[in-house]
Amino acid sequence: MTLLLLLACTPDPTPTPAAEATLTVGAIPMVPTLTWSAPDGATVRVDGPESFTTPPGDPAAGLPIFGLAPATDHTLTPIDADGTELQPVAFRTPDLPDGLSRITVDLTDPDASTLGDGLVALSVAAQFGSHLALVDTEGVVRWWFAADDGMTVASPQVTLDGEGLWLAQHEAEREVDLGVATRVSWDGRDRRDVRTPRAHHKLLELPDGRLAYLSHTTEDVVAEGSTRTVLTDRIEVVEPETGDEPEVLFDFLDTTDPWSPCFHADRPTNKWDYTNVYEWTHSNSLIHVPEDGAFYLMSWHLDALLAIDDTTGEVRWQLGGRDATRAFADPADAFDHAHTTWVDADQAWVFDNRVHARTTSRLIHYDLSSDPVTVQQVILEPDGRNVGFLGDVRPAPEGHVLGAWTVPGDVTEHTPDGREVWRVKLGPGSVLGRIRYIERPW
Repeated sequence: MTLLLLLACTPDPTPTPAAEATLTVGAIPMVPTLTWSAPDGATVRVDGPESFTTPPGDPAAGLPIFGLAPATDHTLTPIDADGTELQPVAFRTPDLPDGLSRITVDLTDPDASTLGDGLVALSVAAQFGSHLALVDTEGVVRWWFAADDGMTVASPQVTLDGEGLWLAQHEAEREVDLGVATRVSWDGRDRRDVRTPRAHHKLLELPDGRLAYLSHTTEDVVAEGSTRTVLTDRIEVVEPETGDEPEVLFDFLDTTDPWSPCFHADRPTNKWDYTNVYEWTHSNSLIHVPEDGAFYLMSWHLDALLAIDDTTGEVRWQLGGRDATRAFADPADAFDHAHTTWVDADQAWVFDNRVHARTTSRLIHYDLSSDPVTVQQVILEPDGRNVGFLGDVRPAPEGHVLGAWTVPGDVTEHTPDGREVWRVKLGPGSVLGRIRYIERPW
């Protein structure tokens, strides 16, 4: 009997505590990852201002949590595939960097906008640093990548496998050639840098996995008895896996002798190791269209759009500029120091800065299937301003158009008939670069 009483009073064995999850944050400060030992099929319940459960995944590999708002507190509860809940983990998303902290939605017509659950990628340069930010239709920054110290980010492009972004990083003051192509996964745990010597403005991932970019080169030119060092542009292609030297596909110096297209090309400048050089072409845009077998290149100084064979590097045609092989139906439709990231064999949407005219900047839709080239639509800067540098125009769902107005840093969405239905503003102190609409990847 005594033995039975002793057994009855003996406490139950101490329960084995549930495994604990480890929280880590990679290159994307908005995205925490929880890792623990359990079979595939686990989830994480997120409780906070916005509550949801992540898709099932492999906790041993880590479950990233996307879409959180900045500067908010969350409780993250790991849940094994059998429904067992682990000890919750607290996580507070960081405050926005100064360069992104003033973003606001200034105009919205939810019934007319087609951005939906998508995100707009913004390349932002500011005195506080440079960032690539993904912003939703309410102006909430859901993801950002901070450029390396002293660098600026440009050319966001979703990777071919959809697992993250490629972007370009260039030294901010253009004093040292530090150009790299950076690939970063959505969760920030996978980052890779590929050296891109003399790179500027534009980076592309090609269908075969190689990278193409604009680069600088120089040549001494003798004119009227004096020597001038001319700075011009190339298209270079590099294999990111091998580290081999880039291949030069196209070089303006192979097309004609340099000449002075406007007074902007007659002002000496310093860039990287190039001192007292004269920018002849100042290319700023590069688009690759595999279906056309072509690159499309915009030269700011030459006021020209070139179609270039993506295998031979030969110029198929040139629209605008001194050596044009194609003409505008109306001379008033000619480029006036423009940018673009949206061209194919049949059409081109162009951000026309109108630097020389000093009139309202505009988005122009050209019909490249016509000869001479005609204009289908013009969208003027909504407040009548002249944007003297940078700028972009991009497609949005259902035929809508996004415009990026560098200063004061507005992004606008327009219906097919040109009506503005959404606008986000960066606020003072930030400069807007290239943009891109992205279907939410998580």
